[in-house]
Amino acid sequence: MTEYGPRRAGGRLDPRAPALPETLLVSEVFERLRAYPAGVMHYVYAIDSERRLTGVINMRELMLAPPDAPLGTIVTRNPEALFAHDPLEVIARHAAWKRSHALPVIDHDRRLLGALRYSTFRAIETELGQAASGPDVDRTASALAELCALGASAMTRFIGAALALEGAPPERADEQPRARRSVLPGPPSARRSVLPPPGNPR
Repeated sequence: MTEYGPRRAGGRLDPRAPALPETLLVSEVFERLRAYPAGVMHYVYAIDSERRLTGVINMRELMLAPPDAPLGTIVTRNPEALFAHDPLEVIARHAAWKRSHALPVIDHDRRLLGALRYSTFRAIETELGQAASGPDVDRTASALAELCALGASAMTRFIGAALALEGAPPERADEQPRARRSVLPGPPSARRSVLPPPGNPR
């Protein structure tokens, strides 16, 4: 498992998955399972003398099989499997998860290394989902924080302007209006009216 690391199937498998010689009788298989029950869950895997995966059988079918039947005669041959070097993305996309509670993990010589459980598959799905959504979540949070800061700044300016207007003294009724300054250049005597003289309409 340390050879493949946590980003590969070989690093996420359960090495305790029961793998027994296909030449054992069903009664002998149950004796082995009773002696080593730690990894027993849903399936029993059949292997040859080179520890290559040859078949799989679920526990229900195994319990209904005749006690004197060899394991190799009752298993499903050529089961679907993961390769130890398969990355997490391949594990998550494997179609066999729709019909299996675990998948055997094999090396390039088809030697059985263990099994990857359905619970591990779901954990991998969660990891990949968080990795994909993480940057988007960060950008959304940053945008919201910036929006809140801009809103707070605008609100502060608005309140300051309102307070300034509220504190200004009101104009008195007897106060004479201030003369408006002309924007035309030159002395007042030199400024000509832009309006036509009365009585001479154009």
